[in-house]
Amino acid sequence: MGIDVSKDELMGCYQRDGAWQKYKILNSCEAIDAWLGDFGGLPMHFVLEHTGTYSDRLIYCLGQKGLKFSVVNPSQ
Repeated sequence: MGIDVSKDELMGCYQRDGAWQKYKILNSCEAIDAWLGDFGGLPMHFVLEHTGTYSDRLIYCLGQKGLKFSVVNPSQ
């Protein structure tokens, strides 16, 4: 799953049941936790860009749930 991180929102997409799903949620721990609960144990690997403090909330929530993720340099 690819995630674009900004100050106020997270946007991205992933494939589920053969169809692409798009989403946009608030960049807050409450919204992220609720959104991550929608996956019900599906095997996922989250990929997000490092955006300084803007990506910290998402990294924290993914880590707390023990989910796999990669943080990449946006210039790559």
